Amino acid sequence: MKRFLQRIVIMVTAGLAGTALTSAGAPTGAGTAKTDLPLKQVVLFTSGVAYFERAAEISGTAAAELSFKTDQINDLIKSLVLIDEGGGHITAVTYESRDPVDRTLKSFSVDLTDNPNLGNLLNRLRGVNVRVKATSRDLTGMIVGVETRKRHVDKEIIEEKILNLMSDKNVRALSLDAIQEIEVLDPVIQADLDAALKVLAVSHDQGKKTVRLTFTGEKRRQVRAGYMLEAPVWKTSYRLVLDDKGAPLLQGWAHVENMTDDDWNGITLTLVSGRPLSFIQNLYDPIYLHRPVVRPTLDENLAPPEYEGAITGEMAADMVDSAEMKADSALKGKKSMRMMAAPAMAMAAPSRPQINMAGMGGGGVEAMAAAREAGELFEYAVKEPITLPRRQSAMIPIVNQTIKGEKLSIFNAQVNPKNPLNGVELENTSGLFLMQGPVTVFEDGIYAGDARLTDTQRGEKRLLSYALDLAGEAKLDRKSEPEEIVSMKIVRGTLTLQRKFVDTSVYTLKNKRDKTRQYLIEHPLRPDWELVEPAKDIEKTRDAYRFRLALDGANQRGDGKSRDIIFREQRLEPEILMLANIQSDQVRFLISQKNISDKLRQALKELVGMQEALSAVRQERQQKEQRVKAIAEEQNRIRPNMQTVTKNSESYSMWERKLVQQEKDLDQLNVDLEKLRADEQARNAAIARFLAELNVE
Repeated sequence: MKRFLQRIVIMVTAGLAGTALTSAGAPTGAGTAKTDLPLKQVVLFTSGVAYFERAAEISGTAAAELSFKTDQINDLIKSLVLIDEGGGHITAVTYESRDPVDRTLKSFSVDLTDNPNLGNLLNRLRGVNVRVKATSRDLTGMIVGVETRKRHVDKEIIEEKILNLMSDKNVRALSLDAIQEIEVLDPVIQADLDAALKVLAVSHDQGKKTVRLTFTGEKRRQVRAGYMLEAPVWKTSYRLVLDDKGAPLLQGWAHVENMTDDDWNGITLTLVSGRPLSFIQNLYDPIYLHRPVVRPTLDENLAPPEYEGAITGEMAADMVDSAEMKADSALKGKKSMRMMAAPAMAMAAPSRPQINMAGMGGGGVEAMAAAREAGELFEYAVKEPITLPRRQSAMIPIVNQTIKGEKLSIFNAQVNPKNPLNGVELENTSGLFLMQGPVTVFEDGIYAGDARLTDTQRGEKRLLSYALDLAGEAKLDRKSEPEEIVSMKIVRGTLTLQRKFVDTSVYTLKNKRDKTRQYLIEHPLRPDWELVEPAKDIEKTRDAYRFRLALDGANQRGDGKSRDIIFREQRLEPEILMLANIQSDQVRFLISQKNISDKLRQALKELVGMQEALSAVRQERQQKEQRVKAIAEEQNRIRPNMQTVTKNSESYSMWERKLVQQEKDLDQLNVDLEKLRADEQARNAAIARFLAELNVE
């Protein structure tokens, strides 16, 4: 598209005021000849739009009229480019404008914007004289309003709309269900209703709108008009012929639809691949900005005013100078803009760049398109003029040549777990950008299957699969190895370690052909796993690893050759542990790991010893606390029993001696518990100091 827009004389100015039109020259008038602008060129894009260019040779001042559907006007006025190549200039472009429907409807005395029902419509006609034809008689009067009444019918309550009509100085109530006709007697109101209904009818009109162009000049010259409109996406399909004796032959076809209302007669057609951004913006409907409502100032009581200090003479002069400088600057800016705008109007239109059309290579069908880069895009310029009637489609050959390729079998267990797929690896040596599309594959003179080609740049390789390979077998076995700790270090009591997880996939491939066959394995790529084996000859894509190998053919007994290929992956998972929070048995597990240093193992052993000593003290303390608890429970049982017997009895004396002994035991237990708690606290503090000072790898 760059060549279409390099030296644009003037961009379109739409919707100018009537005074501007008369000063620039009316679309038609004295000395203005009418001319046709036939369609000369179409450029189809894969983003749902197309560029249309019309051109003609004119002499003097000429006007042209173009017709477009209403829904095409926004695209037209957004993209229209006009070029006068003979030193002429282009006046304003005019077209039929329209107000938004809602705004137009609100301008009438009866508002139909919200699709009112009969009751609401009659309420909006309050005070209007009407003639009402009811089931019993005709009445003439003024509409008072419509109300809703409730009445009982067969034990049900229904709502009924009632028209209140002022007739003969009496208000009459008429059910809307009983009214057959209502005639508006006010001619002004009736005219507004008719006009509003016409606006609604026109809003549904999808007819043609006329755009008028005027080219003003003197000598004979070429003029052009180009614009973008919505169009079907052009598509591609391919035929791929495989033969063991030669290189693959690729034939590509472009599928084009003329869904416009014009016949394409001998036009220049260009097909552009790529996805330029495109959007629709409503430039056709006038846009009105919301204005604030200002209430009139009423005579209100004034509050006492506050006054600022006086401005000195020097300050006032500075303010005047500053204001004058700003005004001069604004005037200079406007002059500069006018001086810059004038040469732009006087620029001479360039001669149209020619497309360099190189021939395409042989085969039974000759490619009709020459290809070249167009900025970030790629285009196929059809070499011969195209004639395509409206509402018709065409197939145009754009590729017909041999390219590099190799047949192989592709195994992906996620696609088919038992058999590889027949495939081919193509290298795009065509010099063209190959757009995505279906590929019909012919192998050894017969249909072999269908494949899908994605967008392929020049020199890029693509895998295509088109059939199930019944002469090959495949199997995948997976297994996981136990996790292993591969590194550890301790910093201030915090243990950082790495666990290694290993997954192994064993691919078994078998070739039952009588000749050597190339196989390709696709193994899924997991971002958080590292491929360890195979260590070389691996091709990496966004989603998979690829490994190639050649398998010999079957022997005379028909036994196929098989081979195992191992994919081993590993994943390292870091973990952080606070040594103060883990038990001694967990520390012993860490000590048993082989991938740690002797210094770290010795530090962990020392920690285990301290933890076990602390555990022994803690266990002894807990046992003595349990003994204290048991004595207390025993005493709670003995004391009630002593109250049930006499003090001189043998039972009383026995329980009394037992209580005395238990009190002695409790005294000793409390002494021991105090020492044990102090020991436990000291050992906890020692472990904390040990870990705080422990830094070892």
